Amino acid sequence: METEEAPTDPRVVRSRDKVLTAVREQLAARGYDGLTIEGVADRAGVGKATIYRHWDSKAQLVVDAASHLRAAEAPPREGTVVERTTRLYESLAWRLWDPSWSRHLPSLLDAAGRDPQVAMLFTAFIDGRRAPTADVIRDGVARGELPEATDVDATIDQIAGPLFYRRYFSDRGVADGEVADLVRRVLADPPLRR
Repeated sequence: METEEAPTDPRVVRSRDKVLTAVREQLAARGYDGLTIEGVADRAGVGKATIYRHWDSKAQLVVDAASHLRAAEAPPREGTVVERTTRLYESLAWRLWDPSWSRHLPSLLDAAGRDPQVAMLFTAFIDGRRAPTADVIRDGVARGELPEATDVDATIDQIAGPLFYRRYFSDRGVADGEVADLVRRVLADPPLRR
């Protein structure tokens, strides 16, 4: 799989970027089922062998393309747990309304429901995206800003859920200050482990 080590040869980097761009374009236009290695190779202007040299499967190629749109962020180190969490979720809100990122998630979710390999890779992708927030929340617990019994996963769900709902089910958008308000409300009374 391509994610093992970043290529350094400029030609390899260019080819890789062309392939990942072609995957995202094909995914947006045709969905996961309609995406083919042949179509990606044609669109990227590379041979199929180039693709197979770097990716073992269509599933790995698609998840790698999605994950390279924007790397998971490192958790902010300065500020209160509310301020740090707000920064992470303001960034997520921005990405959710950026078509180059958000239009691929429905296709990936659909593919994950049909293909166990995509499901496994997609789960790892999502876990990586949740990790910075989990680190900030755990740090908030350690600092005494949040109750010791705070349920980290449920807290993340309560913050992220409304943002995903607005993007994919209402397309209402998020006004200035709404992310901060949401984070403050959730962290003022976070869900607790039972």
